[in-house]
Amino acid sequence: MSADRGFAVAAHQGELTPPLALPVGGNGLIELLDTLDFELGVRERCRSLELLYDALFAPLEPYLRGASRLLIIPHGPLHRAPLHALRGPEGTFLAQRFTIQYAPSVGLAREVARHPWSGSSGSALLFAATQTPYCLLPALNFAAVETAAAAKSLPGSIVFSGAQAVRRQLVRRQENVDILHCACHGEYDRDDPLLSRLFLADGPLYGYEIERLRFRPRIVVLSACESGIQKRMGGDETFGLIRALLNRGAETVIASLWKVADESTATLMGTFYRRLAEKPGDAATALRHAQLNLLGASQYTHPFYWAPYFATGASSSEAP
Repeated sequence: MSADRGFAVAAHQGELTPPLALPVGGNGLIELLDTLDFELGVRERCRSLELLYDALFAPLEPYLRGASRLLIIPHGPLHRAPLHALRGPEGTFLAQRFTIQYAPSVGLAREVARHPWSGSSGSALLFAATQTPYCLLPALNFAAVETAAAAKSLPGSIVFSGAQAVRRQLVRRQENVDILHCACHGEYDRDDPLLSRLFLADGPLYGYEIERLRFRPRIVVLSACESGIQKRMGGDETFGLIRALLNRGAETVIASLWKVADESTATLMGTFYRRLAEKPGDAATALRHAQLNLLGASQYTHPFYWAPYFATGASSSEAP
């Protein structure tokens, strides 16, 4: 692997396997990722996803035969890439072939996999911050619909919607929860990633405050814009909302790489929780099924709609 670019993949059907390292060099990678940002913004065909597949995954195909899941540890600029949306020569996205989980390191994924979620239900906190009267952000008309749909799949869940989706319900809580879901506006801070924030009804919740929460959420879904963008530091350390939640003890964090659409996100999350209820604990597989469901809808076939969210951490290693 080169000093500053590349990624490692661990393909597995049951147990995690030693990673495969693939070097990626040159300024062409940065240019492809910049092109992808443009293609996502204007909803054009994402030719860059095909070129990234050719550069990154085509050489790995002989090693992936028979695999059903991929654990991906991005490196360098690839932290900003939706690798699950890379598209092969037959027009098939990787998400259509594999359940894909991301992790900061193989070591972290191994450690979390040793302590699988028991699948208990009844401890879920769902937030729908539909409006932010303290700043000029558009209303999220589908956030309440999203959390209501999630609650149907999570018996005993507690829902804070509208003006009730306030900061104190998080910063004062001490009891652990299985699932924490936040449907709200989000913003990444490029100067200080721990100032990245989730906009709740009475004010923003910052990354540094998330690190200080007094309860441990096991699966966290940040249904918000830019909630999964991370800043790279020395040694390829990443900082942002995901890192804050992993530091707090979360096992799996689902977050987004760009500004997401309100209605399509609500549809995706509804499917995600129905699938998660069928197979508790395996958030990565539930997310994959939700993404494929959205991809199958004619109005949401562009990766902008179905591919922004990704699962980081570790979950059940059982095949889907």
